[in-house]
Amino acid sequence: MRHHIDHLSSDALPWDKLSSGVYCKMLNFNEDSGDRTALFRFVPEEGANPPSIPHYHTVYEELFILEGKMTFDHKTWLSDQSYVYHPPYLVHGFKSAVPTETIFIGRSPRNLDFNYPKAIAKDEPFYIDNKTSTRDFAYTKVPIENNWPVLIGPSQKTIGRRFVLSEDKLSKEGSCLIRFYKGLTVPVRESGYETYNEGFILEGQVEAEDGTIWRKGDYWFRHPGKPVQALKVTEDTLVYSSTGG
Repeated sequence: MRHHIDHLSSDALPWDKLSSGVYCKMLNFNEDSGDRTALFRFVPEEGANPPSIPHYHTVYEELFILEGKMTFDHKTWLSDQSYVYHPPYLVHGFKSAVPTETIFIGRSPRNLDFNYPKAIAKDEPFYIDNKTSTRDFAYTKVPIENNWPVLIGPSQKTIGRRFVLSEDKLSKEGSCLIRFYKGLTVPVRESGYETYNEGFILEGQVEAEDGTIWRKGDYWFRHPGKPVQALKVTEDTLVYSSTGG
């Protein structure tokens, strides 16, 4: 599991160069397992070139695009606030391209391996060797917020909206976008959450009782059972969130 992090400003981190035109800001990394969440920046003018032939990984790959544009097949184009989930053993990348500078959040349980099947019978995602997954692959262009389901709090009042990006049918582990409305207060949770809780602020501001402030670009990862202090949403806030496990 990723490290417990209460507050991290991604703006304060430098971009580390991985290869020509490819940069990374590591938000959370487990040195033992390789489990990680990171920001990636692809700059095609500097030589960034994603794999352009079909491949698969033996672990999942999850991307949330913050800005820019990319495709895995030249059919579905993904831009700001688009989402990708590739389960393990899903063949994809039939005609990948990143035509403009693109920044995205990437999640995977370890560094990605690349495997290239020899015989390709179709040009759309499929599982190798009849593998399956309880968490379906997803290419999601997020709809306008007015169409997101309303989020109801413990007091049965509307506290925001929530849009599920993908979710495991069995474990319920998944990722979503949550809009929290200004003025929402969250009481202290001495016993923490039942599952891990990971978040990245896309816009807005949240303040804790000790004065800690989360703004755009700030990140957290909370282990289950860890105390969480009282919070107040001081501006309408949009969060990319992953929970479960």
